[in-house]
Amino acid sequence: MPDLKKDIKETEQAIKSGAYKSWISLEKILAKEGFLVAEKSFTKKKHEISGKNKTKGKRRA
Repeated sequence: MPDLKKDIKETEQAIKSGAYKSWISLEKILAKEGFLVAEKSFTKKKHEISGKNKTKGKRRA
């Protein structure tokens, strides 16, 4: 059983000291295991579907 209080305390200390910057990222772990990690893109592609739900504007009476 994991000891959450201990893990939280260690994580808080690592954040304060900056030691977390040397930890491996989730993307690297997934790539090592053979999963394909999508590229992070901030530009919208031509045929990309928006993740936001668009609602029709409400008219005031």
